[in-house]
Amino acid sequence: MFTWLSRATGHKESLKEELSSIAGMNLFENRFKSDESDEIPRINALLELLQTVLEGFADEPESPQALTPLLKETEKVLSADCSAIFIQHGIDDYILLASSNDSCQEELSKSIKLISNDINLEQNNTLAEIQDPFHSDSYLLVMQLQSRNEINNHILIIRRDKNKKLTEYEASQIGSICNGFAGILSCAHKAQANRRIALYEERAVIARELHDSLAQSLSYLKIQTGRLQKIINQNPNNQNNSKIDIDSADAILGELRTNINLAYAQLRELITTFRLTMNGRTLRQALSDSADEFENKSSVAVTLDNRLLDDELSVEEEMHILQIVRECLSNIVRHAMASHAEIYIYSENEGRISLIVDDDGIGIDEKRPPEHHQGLIIMQQRARSLGGEMTVMRSPTNGTRMKTSFVTRNKKI
Repeated sequence: MFTWLSRATGHKESLKEELSSIAGMNLFENRFKSDESDEIPRINALLELLQTVLEGFADEPESPQALTPLLKETEKVLSADCSAIFIQHGIDDYILLASSNDSCQEELSKSIKLISNDINLEQNNTLAEIQDPFHSDSYLLVMQLQSRNEINNHILIIRRDKNKKLTEYEASQIGSICNGFAGILSCAHKAQANRRIALYEERAVIARELHDSLAQSLSYLKIQTGRLQKIINQNPNNQNNSKIDIDSADAILGELRTNINLAYAQLRELITTFRLTMNGRTLRQALSDSADEFENKSSVAVTLDNRLLDDELSVEEEMHILQIVRECLSNIVRHAMASHAEIYIYSENEGRISLIVDDDGIGIDEKRPPEHHQGLIIMQQRARSLGGEMTVMRSPTNGTRMKTSFVTRNKKI
């Protein structure tokens, strides 16, 4: 539910490292091995631009807009006047992904349809020179973008003056540039796939949350409604029986009111939790926002000490932790008569996670209303769902301490 962008890209920093490794390696080799000293400043400039593009893709891995400045710089390096990248969906079906400018976009989109029969790029032949169908004084360099021996379905087209023959050194440059584009596109594709998986995981968590909380409450309400309907349909024989039936009906109505309020509170809490997890929020941000929320609507000062890494828990574990923290804070605000609450969450050896919520209130009172105990039962159920347990004890300040401990199932690569 949390850190969607982070999870989907394999973390921003690691994505940058992978992109740099794939896209920049051959360019760095060219910078040091090239005998063309006048080209070194241009290659250095391309490297700087490549780093900017990598930053853009690390921040927004599904946006092709970051490719446009790199295409423009490629044109400068190769003395070209037009370039674009297409996605090949069939033998002669090409969809534009990015271009250096609008005019170029229109012309090359028409050109690739006309030359599609001439494009025959095999694994060991990733570069073709084809006559421009619209300009007799130009030719098209057509390249299949290949990353780490993996054939991709992306085609790079560069239009060049016919009088400028492709030199061996320029061919080497093109190879480096293609590796750069291919690496970026490969990582972007992986990010999209991982993001899709994360979205499915989010939906599964939401479905389980609705089933485990709201659906069960509604099922209980349905049972109670059936009991009430049965009493109403009875035909009492005497006044005493009628009185008993009315008392039973009143008792059931009381239970219905209580559980309707609980179900409504659960629904509001789920909606709040889902909102906290949207827009790429991390668990850290959601916990901080929750602490601020309960502090602002009460007189309880809330301190948060979260020492977990952003990817230390699975999506489902993050959801349970957030819900437990929010339920603890809700109980403290409503029942504990506390002035201060402290939240500690940290990891120990072998993946063991501990969550401690302390308050300086009046401590546990067995005479508190049923809804309080219902909240405690739900938290204990969540702890068991995590494969752990929740214990309730006296806090160091003579209030209440609720400690949840479990071993995370999240295996980091």
